[in-house]
Amino acid sequence: MPRSISDTSSYSPSPSPAPVTRNGGIHKHRAPVQETSSAAREESPRNFRTAIASNPDNPENYYRLALTFRSATASLRLPGTRKRYSREQLLLEAIRREPNSPKYYTALGIALDPGRVVPFGKTSLDATSCFLKVLKLDPDFRYAHLNIASSLAPGQTVQLPDGNVWTKRELCLEAIARSPEDPEPYNNLANALSPDESIQLPNGETMTKQELYYEAIQRGYTDAYNNLITTLEPGQSFQFPDGRTMTQQELYLEAIRHNPADSFAYCNLASTLDKNTPIQLPDGRTMTARELYIEAINHDSDNSYAYSRLGDMLHRNDHVNLPHSRYLSKTRLYLEAIHHNPTNAEAFLGLGDTLQFDQRPISLLNDKCISKRDCYRTAIDLDPNHGAAYAALADTLRPGGVTYLFNKKSMSKQQLYDTAARLGY
Repeated sequence: MPRSISDTSSYSPSPSPAPVTRNGGIHKHRAPVQETSSAAREESPRNFRTAIASNPDNPENYYRLALTFRSATASLRLPGTRKRYSREQLLLEAIRREPNSPKYYTALGIALDPGRVVPFGKTSLDATSCFLKVLKLDPDFRYAHLNIASSLAPGQTVQLPDGNVWTKRELCLEAIARSPEDPEPYNNLANALSPDESIQLPNGETMTKQELYYEAIQRGYTDAYNNLITTLEPGQSFQFPDGRTMTQQELYLEAIRHNPADSFAYCNLASTLDKNTPIQLPDGRTMTARELYIEAINHDSDNSYAYSRLGDMLHRNDHVNLPHSRYLSKTRLYLEAIHHNPTNAEAFLGLGDTLQFDQRPISLLNDKCISKRDCYRTAIDLDPNHGAAYAALADTLRPGGVTYLFNKKSMSKQQLYDTAARLGY
């Protein structure tokens, strides 16, 4: 059955979008670089730019300036140059001046998105190689094994400096063995398990995926609330070991109560609400879904899914006021979502819906152009099980028309509709 996209203003919270976590739904966490890093973020970038102008050979000034960036896409000019420096470029400058500092490599590994590689002298660096360098420089660094595990894709292995090959699970177990009081290894180990799987910990105790998330929560890692909810079926509540139960809405509210800056909790809570139904937050404020998405962006301007899901709520010609005096259209929200996470299939689907059939390709924020049809092809390429994207692509074809996906597979209009139906759309 054709999918109507003539009115993109419709908003339906059911079925609710899947919960999102850091890195666009990939459950990863990388440990803090230093306990002082949050203090550095409170300092003015101007102070460090002045310090660099006075002493351009001091690596610490580049490092601390990088920590002041609140957005992964931010950049600035250094004194005496016309070039703009991003967070990762500043960290590379710090490493060039002090190539044996574990904390600089750790910070760079955290700044690099999965799969991103940056040139460095005669070699190149990605997140995994940065964290391996840390382990080589400081074998006792408490977060080394955890960070290496965080940088690996599911099923990927890595050779450590000692020559042994380790899996993601083994690295998490080693992190638990070295520092059993830290919550993050329990969370990351849970991420590596299938829903019904259990695993034996170094102390001999066996835990399921849910129990590992709960262990992380008990030890103070509130991001695990968002991950815990991904283990539940739609509408299912979670029962704590003491017999208490919480609905998924209550779990998101609990995450916000423990961490009022948890952008993903606001975003996921919004996805559980009807369009105009308000909900009371732990601090007494009442917010609608639209206000919750704005709150999510206020706490994390890189949260791609907050932009795209806010865009889903707007009429075609609507605009919304965001923090820092930004007044964005529906289309611009999708462009922002793609800019902050080019793997967000929802954003490409939404962007395609805002474009007219005969409209010229639109420029993304990286200056590349994309057509309506290619928006849907990209959504399918990113998420081959996205039924709505197949239906939307079919709507762009004439009766009997055929198109090619990015994997070179040809599909007719009817085949696209049939695939959408098979996927439950």
